[in-house]
Amino acid sequence: MATYNVAPFLSQAIRSVLGQTLQNFEILVVDDGSTDGTVDIVRGFSDSRICLSAFPHRGPAWVLNDGLEKARGRYLALLDGDDVWARERLGKHVEYMDRHPDTDLTFSLSRFIDQNGADLGVTSRRSANPVSFRGLLEDNVIANGSAVLFRREAARQAGPFDTAMAACYDHDFWLRIALQRPDNIHCIPEILTFYRRRPGQITKDCRLMQEMSSRLAEKFRAIRPEDVAATDARRNCNLSRFLAAVSFDNGDYRAGIRYLREGMRRSPLAFLNNRRTYRVAAALAAGMLLPPFLLERVRHWDAGRASPVDIPV
Repeated sequence: MATYNVAPFLSQAIRSVLGQTLQNFEILVVDDGSTDGTVDIVRGFSDSRICLSAFPHRGPAWVLNDGLEKARGRYLALLDGDDVWARERLGKHVEYMDRHPDTDLTFSLSRFIDQNGADLGVTSRRSANPVSFRGLLEDNVIANGSAVLFRREAARQAGPFDTAMAACYDHDFWLRIALQRPDNIHCIPEILTFYRRRPGQITKDCRLMQEMSSRLAEKFRAIRPEDVAATDARRNCNLSRFLAAVSFDNGDYRAGIRYLREGMRRSPLAFLNNRRTYRVAAALAAGMLLPPFLLERVRHWDAGRASPVDIPV
């Protein structure tokens, strides 16, 4: 668990691990210089399986690498300090990995929750198995680091998280695992992770995400130039749509429209053949045209239509 100023959410995150149906685990909390009492909350838990390491603030990739070095388990899983796991999360991933020794990384579906823990009604996309290196490069279907579990040996071969990357360091890590052998990344098509959307997240910074995504592509262009070239148009189209959605969340609707135009320019066919494009476009149009009270209904449209889920408390 990499933590940085997540005091309001941390107890729920830790309890969601302690309540797992699979109980043979260790929790390595690596704190990145929190100043809001996060460390004190960790120390308030008396479970001997929890190990805390606290560092000056350097960035999440640095502390994640410390966690990788200390981990003793056959499998490693990541959980951000503001996210939550379903009770069966670890057990189902471990069972799947045990039955599929040719798989090095699995990820489950994620349901999005807001900063208060309310269900936003949005679920990450189901993916056909296996997920190829090229497919993962084109579109990061894993969606967030709290949804993954991977073999410690695969992590060792991949090398550490890239501390030069202020964002997309997890996507970079998954891609390096994907390079190790064919067909080694699989999706578990169940909602086992609850991913919290809140102000201040790295993914809310459009300029940073765009810069780091470009750096990621150039990094792998030197290793697999044919795959990067083949995915350039679609990858940039997907990135533009993602940044448009983030702009909607940030309330910057005009920026969102600009990102959609860029996505259309990059790959018109891929842009128009994806339902997500129209959903984002409709949301941005609503943001520009509707009064605030109606806009809130648009924001919670999915939550009203989605099947209910039990979020651990």
